[in-house]
Amino acid sequence: MYARNGWKLNQVKNVIAFIISLCVLYGCQTLGPSGAEFNKRGIEAGKSGLHDQAIKWFNKAIAQNSNQSNYFMNRAITYHALKQPQHALDDYGAAINIDPTNVKAYANRGNLYDDLGELDRAMDDYNEAIRLSPRDPFPYRNRSLIYARKKEYQRALNDLNRAIELNSNYTAAYISRSCVHKALGRLDDADIDRQKAIELFSKYPPVFFKNVPLEQLLSCPE
Repeated sequence: MYARNGWKLNQVKNVIAFIISLCVLYGCQTLGPSGAEFNKRGIEAGKSGLHDQAIKWFNKAIAQNSNQSNYFMNRAITYHALKQPQHALDDYGAAINIDPTNVKAYANRGNLYDDLGELDRAMDDYNEAIRLSPRDPFPYRNRSLIYARKKEYQRALNDLNRAIELNSNYTAAYISRSCVHKALGRLDDADIDRQKAIELFSKYPPVFFKNVPLEQLLSCPE
């Protein structure tokens, strides 16, 4: 009886030793939520406006796996929302260093540079996002805003036409194009785009501007 129990104990020890050796060679994931799960929780918290909580989840995700570009990008977006631009820039840089093809990281960093008034840097990031993903309509629309600010209206119009060609339901692009037409004195074209934007707004209410009055969204910068 004792000999048999001793044999079983030795077998258990051998199995444990084998598992430990595998972990040393190949790595073993710890029990509990994965980095992907923490990242998902961070995204959900951010959507609910709980940005401080989102940062904590993204910190956990990065602690689990610091080689995931999107974990840094999502934390950067959250820092941007919290008006902590340097932290956001650091994280966008980390995301791009990990994955130089991360289109969203370039596009979102461009948005941050735009907010900071660094238009040339914003333009560089939008250009890179478009180069990497020429069928993504969003960087075209965002780049058009810089062209419009520089009064390069034809370039702005070209980008907006392309954005709408790629996504015919892109409400913000119609609003921006309406403003460009207005700046060019093409008031009939401006009104057509404005009406299209109103139509789309009623069908597909924007997630990020759901509490912003429609008239405010439709107003053009001076």
